[in-house]
Amino acid sequence: KMPAQFQRPKNLPDEIPIYHTVPRDNNADLLLKVTALESKETAVFPVFKEDMVEYLPNYFGMIFDKNKGYEFEENRLQKGDYFEIGIPKLKELKNFGTYLSNFVYSKVFSSNQESPNFDVKSWCEFYWIANYFWETEMVTRTLKILKRNFTALCLFGHIDQIFAVLSINDAECIKTLLNLSENDEDTAI
Repeated sequence: KMPAQFQRPKNLPDEIPIYHTVPRDNNADLLLKVTALESKETAVFPVFKEDMVEYLPNYFGMIFDKNKGYEFEENRLQKGDYFEIGIPKLKELKNFGTYLSNFVYSKVFSSNQESPNFDVKSWCEFYWIANYFWETEMVTRTLKILKRNFTALCLFGHIDQIFAVLSINDAECIKTLLNLSENDEDTAI
């Protein structure tokens, strides 16, 4: 038997897809309505607030911090309301779903191994997602992977993507990327 899934709300247009990134999301208490600002695509991701606070603490932990007196309007969302997010530079929402499934929920990402299932374009997308949620460790790992695959980007005509990633205003991440030694690259991923 399939786990119970979140059902499409009546007020959600049919053209907006729902991505199921966790099993048994029928009881999800946080409905992320995410827009990829590069493509203007929107989708809904039913998740659990507690999980988002635990696995993406730099962003959701601050927003849902009970000690801050619920100063953010997202703390006052009613059941069925959407938590709306627009991620700059993100092109494909399927990559947000992949990010949640593989890096947030399942913790498949290991510091000792790069997943062979993801192409360089996906890693660029993962970078923008991690950057949006202030996930410094994932930003750094993604930049290392992109640096290692810079040649592949050039060979396959995706040079614009690496320059988009490298042109960020996050000086700490650029400094990290530029200061990687050959030994760091071999052991960091």
